[in-house]
Amino acid sequence: VERALYVAENLIRAAPDELQYVAGDLAKALVHVRCSDIAVEGEEESDEQKRQKALVALVFSCPFESLDVLTKLLYSPNVDISQRILILDVLTDGALELSHAKSTIGVKCQDQSLVSVVGLGSRPWYAPSSKGPAGAGPWKEISETDTLLSWSHRYERKLPTKSVHLKMGKSRRWGSQSLKIHENLEWTKNRFPMYAAAFMLPILQGYDKKIHGVDLLGRDFIVLGKLIHLLGVCMKCMALHPEASALASPVLDLISS
Repeated sequence: VERALYVAENLIRAAPDELQYVAGDLAKALVHVRCSDIAVEGEEESDEQKRQKALVALVFSCPFESLDVLTKLLYSPNVDISQRILILDVLTDGALELSHAKSTIGVKCQDQSLVSVVGLGSRPWYAPSSKGPAGAGPWKEISETDTLLSWSHRYERKLPTKSVHLKMGKSRRWGSQSLKIHENLEWTKNRFPMYAAAFMLPILQGYDKKIHGVDLLGRDFIVLGKLIHLLGVCMKCMALHPEASALASPVLDLISS
């Protein structure tokens, strides 16, 4: 089990095709595993961190599948206070990671075919393209006068005179170095708002219910503090999004109660 915890995060972030089908069972297993029973003495904290990172990776990779299990376990009588705190910490870190999801895109290269398709009535394949600066004249074929036989076709056209305009206050970077800068553009996208309801609504429904092993408004006030912190992080992650106004009301009801 200790070796499985060591590689769990990397395997989850590799995003295999089967992950979405086993995400729920994997989340439940990671919550219920007892790191103190399997870890070497003195390394319990390291195994706890590996378990938490694996759960965060699972929330990021398969949000709906893992959230469905974790939010139900939060109020389950089969988990203790430490496991409830673990679930809330995982949800908090998962929300932050979803709100700062990074992606790398490359500059799209212009599609240029090596062989052009020439139809009837179009220019010959050996003729130059008509593209050019504005005001350029048409291409004209030049006949060879030096030899009787010509193995090539020569063309020429008139180009407009280019007037020089100097603009102050701007600079440009040329050469291969400037191209390398834009080869891989890294951008961030806030993916959290689309999962905000799955994060918040299930945990808002049972916080005031006193059931077997769960008493957030009394004995388990530490868990309640973690829950309020999670809700605050969620509201911050979806600020300026339409979902924030819809979910703000139940959060305010919890705080005012």
